[in-house]
Amino acid sequence: MIATASVPFSLTAVALGYTAAVRLIWLRRGPHLVPPARIACFALGLVVLAAALSGPLDDGADERFSLHMLQHTMLILVAAPLLVLGTPVTVLVLALSAEHRRRTTTALLRSPAGRVAFSPSFALATFLVVLCGSHLPGIYDAAVAHQGLHALEHLAYLFTAALFWMSVLGGDPRPMRLGHPARLLYLFLAMTAMALIGVALTMTSSPFYPYYVTAARDRGYSALADQHTGGVLMWTAGMITVVPVMAAVVLGWLAEDERRTVRLQQRQDLHHIL
Repeated sequence: MIATASVPFSLTAVALGYTAAVRLIWLRRGPHLVPPARIACFALGLVVLAAALSGPLDDGADERFSLHMLQHTMLILVAAPLLVLGTPVTVLVLALSAEHRRRTTTALLRSPAGRVAFSPSFALATFLVVLCGSHLPGIYDAAVAHQGLHALEHLAYLFTAALFWMSVLGGDPRPMRLGHPARLLYLFLAMTAMALIGVALTMTSSPFYPYYVTAARDRGYSALADQHTGGVLMWTAGMITVVPVMAAVVLGWLAEDERRTVRLQQRQDLHHIL
């Protein structure tokens, strides 16, 4: 697994950098640009990352597929959206001087590479490719057997999931914003992919991953039963997390339509008065 010493060090460095940037913004422009709720979300996201990538869960993921799946769902469905709600890109841009801010914004959002990287279609495609491809037996076994590949896998999960959630949750600036119907489709496709992976892992009659077959034999538990547990965890975690977000999107859509109707009615009333 990822060297446990490097995880706290890396997360501490990120936390200190984020804190320094927020402090600079507050001193220059006031606290309203980065409210405490955003800071709390980012801090909680780092806590979830620490819990997932170090300590007992990380050690147990070496031995049990189900714990490894729990690790993945924590990265994708908990840590990533919390970090996105902390608007780290906005914090970075606002902490820069005016000149560097323009350059960074141009590089991130207006350059061809930035437009592609932050586009919803690219985010969804890379998220699904990493999610599905990483669960292929050959790739999965290689990742758990080699520390460097496993670290890269976790970084890929976190990065692609963050891009995915940025398109859904908003907050940070992006070249293209999804409307409410597109967000619902976006979330449905991601939830469907997680459900299909979970069902495939649950319904199989033989274990997929030789690495965990060996681990189960050495430790005296059923690799197949543990794989079934991991599969159930995948599709249930996806539903439990994504369905409430879809409900929130629907409520936001209805509220927006209501505001639009009120504005239209006000304009019509003003027209009749005049």
